[in-house]
Amino acid sequence: MLKTKKEKSLLQIFKHYKKKYNLDTRIEFDNEGLICHYSLKIDFIEFGYGKIQELYNTGQLRNRIVGKLKKIFVFCLLHEIKHAIDKNLLIEEAKKIDFLRYNEDRKYHDNCIPEKRADRFARKELRKWGL
Repeated sequence: MLKTKKEKSLLQIFKHYKKKYNLDTRIEFDNEGLICHYSLKIDFIEFGYGKIQELYNTGQLRNRIVGKLKKIFVFCLLHEIKHAIDKNLLIEEAKKIDFLRYNEDRKYHDNCIPEKRADRFARKELRKWGL
């Protein structure tokens, strides 16, 4: 059950892309947990908006995401949606990624091709949503 207006608007965006790209992906909103994460194995997006808000309030978000908090929420969602869209491509690309470095080294993570592609998609799609 959706609790907030924020979750309802994010779910509306998610449903738009789910239909447009015929995705089987599921989403769960979480006020705690991770920032945002797409799980390739189970085709699932965990959206931790509480953590995003905490990092935004303390100024800890990386420079690639700038703007109002609503814009950051939508950016993060669009980024993870792109990973879901590219699911089959990610399976192949995952073979080339050093996951220990990917999870520990922020610079390595941000410079991986799938991450760059997801960021470009999110920036482009933000404009379509008027953000």
